[in-house]
Amino acid sequence: MKKIANLLFLFPLLFFAQQNGTLSLYQQQLLLINPAYAGVEGDYSFALSSRQQWSAVEQSPSTLAFSLSAARKKNVSLGLSVVSDQLFIEKQTMIMVDFSYRLQLTEQTRLQLGIKAGGNSYRADPTQLVSYSSYIDPTKKALSRFNPNMGVGAFYEHPKFWISASIPRLFNARRDNEISIQARDQMQLYLASEATITLSEDLMLKPGLIYRKTKGLSSIIDMGARLVFKERFGVGIAHRTGNTFSVQALVHPNNKFTIGYAYDTYANSQLSALNLTSHEIVLKINLKQSAEVSQPEE
Repeated sequence: MKKIANLLFLFPLLFFAQQNGTLSLYQQQLLLINPAYAGVEGDYSFALSSRQQWSAVEQSPSTLAFSLSAARKKNVSLGLSVVSDQLFIEKQTMIMVDFSYRLQLTEQTRLQLGIKAGGNSYRADPTQLVSYSSYIDPTKKALSRFNPNMGVGAFYEHPKFWISASIPRLFNARRDNEISIQARDQMQLYLASEATITLSEDLMLKPGLIYRKTKGLSSIIDMGARLVFKERFGVGIAHRTGNTFSVQALVHPNNKFTIGYAYDTYANSQLSALNLTSHEIVLKINLKQSAEVSQPEE
């Protein structure tokens, strides 16, 4: 009975998570939500993330995300972003192609504008559900849809901070004539920013936040900060709407590689007792660095 009660308690949480799945290390793959980020990190940049939501729960939500960007000539950059989510009988994969254009505002600042286009492939197989009735359930039919979409974004960069604003999905879509699409294909607004505060010659503090609003759902805010030592090691904490805390670590062995890990847990005692922890890892590779925004003179 206790297991059944826990499952009943988790059901609305699982539903909410699938509607609002997100990455804790979003700064490492901002291209997923903002096409204007293409080309910001270098001539060629690859990133791969894996997130296991509530790892102690069988068939809990899992996310794989891949992004690629390449800075081309004449201030133009191209990108590709792929996000695959899976939860129980549902699986969806968002594939988007990104384009950005850079405007050099001053010697130290620049503004990038971007657009993305692609779509979401959604599949669900209710036939896997166990039925305790001898009658055939007409609602247990497989669903398979591809919903095209597009998005826009802007990215402002200064040597001491950056600001991101984007709508990665401009259009609402439907999976079926009778079933409305959920958050992955709803219009979404993202606002994000991060600042760099120099504490000493070797130590920097990077506070940041991300705000997300999905049509028909409550807004989500992530706030956190990282301490970065010699631009090689970083540790931080973050708090997300829903009373979720995240502990994060980043390692930069050199200028080409970044490895990151995030551990998420609930502060609520009732939720933490269910061991609803999440694990996320990211690997990023910059093959060639392009010219960065000029640093201010001393």
